[in-house]
Parts: sequence; C-alpha cells; structure tokens
Amino acid sequence: MIKIIIDPRFKINYASYYIYGIKELVGYGKLSFRPIAGINIETDRECRIGFALKVITDDSEKKIYIDYGDWNMVYEKYYKWADVYAKINVRKDDLTLKKLLVIGPSFGIKLWNPIKCFFQGFKNYLLIKRSDNNFERPFSQYIKDYGYMFLRRRDFKYYFRFTQEEEKGYFFSFNTLWYGDLSHNTTNKLRGEFMRECQKLMETFDGGFYYIDSQVVLDEFPKYVLYLKEYEDLIAKRRLSMDEYDKRTRKSWFVFNTPSVGGCHGWKLAEFLCEGKAIISTAFHNEMPKDFIDGVHYLKVETREEMAEAIIKLREDEFLLNQLKQNAFQYFNDNLMPIIVIQRIFNRIGLQI
Repeated sequence: MIKIIIDPRFKINYASYYIYGIKELVGYGKLSFRPIAGINIETDRECRIGFALKVITDDSEKKIYIDYGDWNMVYEKYYKWADVYAKINVRKDDLTLKKLLVIGPSFGIKLWNPIKCFFQGFKNYLLIKRSDNNFERPFSQYIKDYGYMFLRRRDFKYYFRFTQEEEKGYFFSFNTLWYGDLSHNTTNKLRGEFMRECQKLMETFDGGFYYIDSQVVLDEFPKYVLYLKEYEDLIAKRRLSMDEYDKRTRKSWFVFNTPSVGGCHGWKLAEFLCEGKAIISTAFHNEMPKDFIDGVHYLKVETREEMAEAIIKLREDEFLLNQLKQNAFQYFNDNLMPIIVIQRIFNRIGLQI
C-alpha cells in the first residue's frame, strides 16, 4: 500500500511537473491533496519556493520537500522538516548537505482539461481555507494560476518530441525582457548579444524581446524604458501563442540558453533538452543531476566572440549539431523525465517502485 499526500499550498505552474511524475509512477488514485500539519507555510511568496508532500506506506511515513524556486538558497525550516529536500537550483557549496537532492530544471505543463482544472483549483482553495492554519491567499490568485496553466502550457507529450524539423540558416529566439539590475546585466544582456550575432551570421533571424508595457514595472525598474531604444528593432508588445513559440523553436537550427532570474535553471533549458535541441549556452551557476558536459550536451560560450564562433560552428557542422541534439535528448530521458525525477526522490527515502 502506498498513499501520497500533497500540500496544495503551491504554484501549480511549477508543481505540475512533479505532480505529473507522481501520477505516472503510482497513478492518480494513490494521490490526494490536503494541507500537511507541521509544515509552516503562511504566505503566497512561500508558494513560489516549493511544496511539501508525504509518502505513506504500510511501515513508514516519509516527508519530502520539492524546492522549485529560482534562488539557490536552501530554506532551513523546510530542510529541517523534510527527510529529503529535492531542489532545482543548487550551488556546488551546498552539495555536502545530507538531505539535499539535485533534481535539475523542469517546466510547467498542463495537467487537466478546463473543467477539471477549475474544479481542482477551487477544491484546493477550499481545502486551504478550511484548514487550521494562518495561510491566506485570494481566490483570484488561484484563478490566475490555474488559468495560466491551462491557457499557456501544454500536455507533457506535446513537449516530449524529438525535434526533426529544423530549417538550416534559420534562428529563432523570443524572450521576455526581465526587469531589475541583475537581469539587466546578465540575462537580458546576454540574450541581446546572442541575437545580435545571429542577425549578422544567420541567413534568417526571427524573434526578439517581449516588452512588459506596465507602469508597475517602470516604477520598480525605471531603466526598463531604455530597452525601447536599445532593442528598437527587436521589441514586441504582445506574446506569441505557445503553439507558435514551439513551432518556431523546433524550426530553429539551434537554440540559446543562459541562466535566468537569480542565475537559475530556466524553463527554457528543460524544454530544449526535452525537445532534443542543439544548445549554445553560457556557463551554469547551478548543478545538474548528472554530468552535463560542454561539447557533448551543449556548447559553452563566455564572450560575444565565442558566441559568434559557436554560431558558425553549428551552422557549418551538421554532424556536431546532430550529436548535440541526440545527447541533449538522451540526457533528458535519463535524468529529467518527470517520472525519473520522482523515482530518484523516492529512492532517497528508501522506496523502490
């Protein structure tokens, strides 16, 4: 007998990957949602860090915390509570922590049809509302989160398809312009430099930056408006549909990755690996679950000159391009598949399924 209890105080966009993995491993019938006593989650901000679950068998009860947050910080109260602390963004210095497990990047997926999605969101809201805790979260936030999952994400099988429809000489990249000094000096800057090089070196460049046209953003980061001039020819003020974004990404001869907010593994990295794309990437700040090797799984670049060299190399060397694609897809299969991640977590608590 096995029973799994998931605490519903989470961000469904981030938790969905792991809920799907649990469902694939043990089935939905063994899974239930309800607040877990003893884990102190009080604010909506804490939902952005991760979520708790219990695995109950005939002879044991184990506590797991899955940290999908952007920051590399290990949160002491969750680490103390858990028997295993599974985390996406882990720096090398933290690998000595005994309960820590590196799980690598993931991405949001759609779990349910519209009716089930609304029903589950409303049910989870009521479960939390009626429980004896201090957690408060507006119902409108649940509608927003669960609605986003349905409208902007797709079933896992939609992503998990090895890419074969690339167009030589075509490069596509479309990214949100993040706001804040850290993103300005790293993520936005590097993506901008790579796109500029592709404009020069590829036969066809497609894409740009999505500009968040919001007074809230300008109030928080006044320099944001300067992007309108800096990237004038790259600015888009509407998002692409997920279907169009995926279609163009698959068509792209290769893709570019750079750590995102706080140096984290972004969703893009996991999606690229899941689709078997040839990846050019800047250095990783956080660990991967197994060796992720420059020249085998991706090409590492540090400077704009190295970006140009890597672009030319992959434009001209189709054998290398195809090797990177195959190795990236295999890495995902071996290490990042939702069911594989959950199996590794369960193995750490001594549960073999």
